Amino acid sequence: MIHDAGVEISADIIPEVNRHPAVTAAAVEAGSRLGRRLKAGHDRMAVAGNMQEKMMVMVDAIA
Repeated sequence: MIHDAGVEISADIIPEVNRHPAVTAAAVEAGSRLGRRLKAGHDRMAVAGNMQEKMMVMVDAIA
């Protein structure tokens, strides 16, 4: 959801996660996958470096 600066956050506009069990299950699965990946020696610095290289190529293509 996107709101402008004048919107007041209240309980009636906050989604209730417990009403969406499929979303909750997907979040649990994503957390499990991330945990397995990190325990297996996932190199976050290498991934960040690769993404930075790709982004720079995209920026150069735009310029």
